[in-house]
Amino acid sequence: ERLRRRATGLEARLVDSLRAVGQTDQEFAALQTGGACHIEEIQASLPAAASLVEYYEARGRMYAAVMDRQRLDIVTLAPSTKIRSLVRMLQFHLSKFRFGSTYTTAFAGELRTVTEAHLFELYSELIAPLRSRLSGNHLVVVPHGFLHYVPFHALTDGERFVIDDFTMSYAPSASVY
Repeated sequence: ERLRRRATGLEARLVDSLRAVGQTDQEFAALQTGGACHIEEIQASLPAAASLVEYYEARGRMYAAVMDRQRLDIVTLAPSTKIRSLVRMLQFHLSKFRFGSTYTTAFAGELRTVTEAHLFELYSELIAPLRSRLSGNHLVVVPHGFLHYVPFHALTDGERFVIDDFTMSYAPSASVY
């Protein structure tokens, strides 16, 4: 009973503390209420040399909302099942690195070739269709669902990796960004 009373008292203090912070810190309050920002607010928060790409899934397809300070484009991508399959294949091959240094040393060339092939396939589906819309030298990626497992900075067009052309940030949503 004593522990229950103490826990109840601590919970009340936590609620009071969160309420007090929410009244004085607007960013904290926005995160707690989960409010969405208007497109203009998000665009204004982007640096001049940055693009934000927010991926989402609808009706079995992946889409990308590509935004910079001046425009917003919606790009239709591949079916979700295709991209999910590519992500699984990449995860499968990356899991082989858990076999230890003896295995990875013996098969280093093959592992690299197969891994880069999967990174290229994912680039072809997730970046290539919107590459011409990306402006500046900074890219903010907002993954959706299983895309949280994709190392966007490591995707490659076969010659260059995304990280070679952009500094990278990740965000859980455009509004949180």
